Amino acid sequence: MKRRLWLLAAMTVMLLINCSEVPENNDPILGTWHKELSDTSIQKQEWIFNDVYLGRYTEYGTKGILFETDFKWELSETGYTLSYPGTDRPPIWVTLESLESGSTALMASKTIVAIRSN
Repeated sequence: MKRRLWLLAAMTVMLLINCSEVPENNDPILGTWHKELSDTSIQKQEWIFNDVYLGRYTEYGTKGILFETDFKWELSETGYTLSYPGTDRPPIWVTLESLESGSTALMASKTIVAIRSN
């Protein structure tokens, strides 16, 4: 009896794992993006986008991490919206654009928000 219950439980787990597979996401925004700053207490901003529409935002100062939070990202027909739940940071809307240098940038209102890290 115990063996049958264990086998049934194992089959149920296998079925749930196979049915809850996350579809592959090949969005070009995936990866790490950064912006180097000067004349401010923040020396660097970094966004890490993952494939389940979430990410990690970090601000670095001269002595390490100043601020860190999770963010959500959403794709629309014209760009991406980044929101920071649980913070007072407003959402930002960005697009991907190629720069003359060959780099790819996140842009908001013709301003570079971040450049793709290598």
